Amino acid sequence: MVNSSKTAGASAIATLALFALLALLGGALLGALSGSLLPGLYLTRGNTMMYFFSEPVSEYARIRGLLLSPEENDRVIGYYAMREYGRTDAPFLVDRFHREKSLHVKRIIVWLLGFSGNRGEVKAFIAKTYRVSAGPIKKEMEKTARRLWGGLEGVIPGDKK
Repeated sequence: MVNSSKTAGASAIATLALFALLALLGGALLGALSGSLLPGLYLTRGNTMMYFFSEPVSEYARIRGLLLSPEENDRVIGYYAMREYGRTDAPFLVDRFHREKSLHVKRIIVWLLGFSGNRGEVKAFIAKTYRVSAGPIKKEMEKTARRLWGGLEGVIPGDKK
């Protein structure tokens, strides 16, 4: 009898330890996912859940305010801050490019697209907008294409730059 109670006690302890380990790993995974996803969601889509999970909320709120500012210089500062924080989301930047009126800010957006990590979306964007873009924007697209792919060949059909 004594042996079976010891075995049952050891089994209960092992089960409890396994449960605690799984809970710890699950919490760490959930924390890592929310820590990496929420700041990007707030900056690019305005998701207010960010306020519940992150400490630098005031910085992200300030950057978002700069991006939405009617002042060109504020938007420039906001885009550079996005780059500094590593929050260069290609779909968001493409949308902002089409909304933007300032050539200067559009050039910065094209430059930022080169850091988004989404080369497929950047390639599609350049292929679609290169021929209809103004000269300074085309030059920035060429620089971005050289940095990412060595040039526009293969990005713009028939282009050998």
